[in-house]
Amino acid sequence: MFAPLPSVGLLVKYNFTPRLVGQARFDWFYVEFSQFKGFMTELYLGLEYRLFKHFAVGAAFNRLDVDLNYEPDASTGCQVRNDWNMLYLFGSLYF
Repeated sequence: MFAPLPSVGLLVKYNFTPRLVGQARFDWFYVEFSQFKGFMTELYLGLEYRLFKHFAVGAAFNRLDVDLNYEPDASTGCQVRNDWNMLYLFGSLYF
């Protein structure tokens, strides 16, 4: 069974000029259920420059952290940790 799980986030988008837009986003999620406990955080920082009316180019940095612990009893368990740093270079089409 799958269910959507909500996260708490903050988004700031700022137009430096009519063609240059900056965006910062932060998301946080925490879950504790039965023997599972974990969290996820994501940070996104990006800039986009509109070259033409319908086309823009940009770059962004994204950091994702995931930590999940499973402890069925005091003597056993496992842990998953995953940290990613990513750099995006992209083009956007607007209609």
